Amino acid sequence: MSTPAGKPEDLKANLPAHLNDQSQMERDGKLVFAGPMSNQTDEQIQGMGPIVYRAGTFGEAHAMAEPDPKHAAGARTFTGANG
Repeated sequence: MSTPAGKPEDLKANLPAHLNDQSQMERDGKLVFAGPMSNQTDEQIQGMGPIVYRAGTFGEAHAMAEPDPKHAAGARTFTGANG
C-alpha cells in the first residue's frame, strides 16, 4: 500500500516520473495493477492506493517499490503484506 508522505506539491512534481516508471514496469511484466482508492460512490479519491507487483518474494517486491520516483523522493511511503 502506498500512502502520501509529503506535501501535495511534492506528489504532483513526481507524478510524471512515477507514471512513466509504472508504465515501464507494466510493459516489463512486473506490475500487475496500481491505482488510487476511492469511497464507495467514486466521488472522493483517497490518498492511499495499492500497488501489486509480480514478484517471487516480498523482498523482490520491496526492491521494485523502493525506486519508484514518489517513494525515492519521500513524497509517498509504502508498506507490504508483510508489514
